[in-house]
Amino acid sequence: MLLLRQQLDLQNHQRRVDDTKRAVLSLLDEVGGLGTMLGGQQLLRLYDLDSIHQHIEKLAYACTEEVAVFATGGAQTAESLDAACPLDAGVLARGVRVRNLYLDAARNDPPTTGYAHWLVQEGGQARTTPHLPLRMVIYDRRHALLPTDPEAADAGAIVLESPGVVAALQSLFEQTWRQATPFDQEPSRDEDGLSGRERVLLQLLADGDTDDTVANKLAVSVRTVRRITAELLKQLGARSRFQAGVLAAERGWLGGEMPLVNRTSHGG
Repeated sequence: MLLLRQQLDLQNHQRRVDDTKRAVLSLLDEVGGLGTMLGGQQLLRLYDLDSIHQHIEKLAYACTEEVAVFATGGAQTAESLDAACPLDAGVLARGVRVRNLYLDAARNDPPTTGYAHWLVQEGGQARTTPHLPLRMVIYDRRHALLPTDPEAADAGAIVLESPGVVAALQSLFEQTWRQATPFDQEPSRDEDGLSGRERVLLQLLADGDTDDTVANKLAVSVRTVRRITAELLKQLGARSRFQAGVLAAERGWLGGEMPLVNRTSHGG
């Protein structure tokens, strides 16, 4: 009975996570189609990298409580790590809480892993998850910075200040954070013997994503996607991907018990 109660609690929690994810992503789709301003001064549009970097510095220097980050893309570039280091060091020195969420794929990149360990040593926190719905940074639960185009960082960004929108994004961050794995721990497998990455991959394939798209979303190679897929087919005893999808659905491996996945964009 205790195990059953825990399973029901987990399912209820996951439903709340999924509901929040759908609401936030729908809201972001609507915001992305707006003009330069929303509700007076509640949305600021930045059009180039220089403006983005300047505004990030401004928000970092002004924040007093917390910086929460979704760092998509797996391995972080040397440029982004070099730019983040002095800003993170500065806010941590002021006692500001810093929480960075990376993809599990980042664990295979020594510079990103080294940076995450440095962050933790300096008093910050870092975790990983199989997939992140979008790249974003939230400052003091009041300002949220997101790219206008996830495929092109130089296409610009938006800074949201609407309390309701930022609260929804913060909720998405908190729910993803609770499901993530600290950098000093290895991602575990669930009661079905699946890793978080395997469960996400199954769902993405069931949604009709190609190997290239799945690889982009998980920040891994196409070869890795095909290797994991082959292992899952073997585990399910399936001869084809279609049969694997049917068997996975019968076992309850698809649906509401997976980490957050952005189903509104197939760009990664």
